[in-house]
Amino acid sequence: MSHTAEVHPYRAATAIIAMAGALVLFAVPLDFKRGVFALDWQSARKLPWGVLLLFGGGLSLASAVDQSGLDQWIGSLIEGLGGLPVVAVMATVVVIVLWMVTGGAGVLGIRL
Repeated sequence: MSHTAEVHPYRAATAIIAMAGALVLFAVPLDFKRGVFALDWQSARKLPWGVLLLFGGGLSLASAVDQSGLDQWIGSLIEGLGGLPVVAVMATVVVIVLWMVTGGAGVLGIRL
């Protein structure tokens, strides 16, 4: 399956609108006489940029999974689980998630 790095015009437009909206916050006066704007650089520096980048990265990853067809492939792999009891599937998912979390915590503990 071959995919090109094509940007959909709608997605490009929404990104431009979001960036323009963020920039406009620097120009919107709340109190023009005192020079108070909706957003100043001191406030922008205090934003939780790590959370914003994590959220943006998640959206980018979701888009890449969708565009590459990985979501369809994973769905076709687990399609056969439909005949199993719901409790068994949920227990398996919980075990896998706990395995991943504890393994990540162990690696983090080693790295620190």
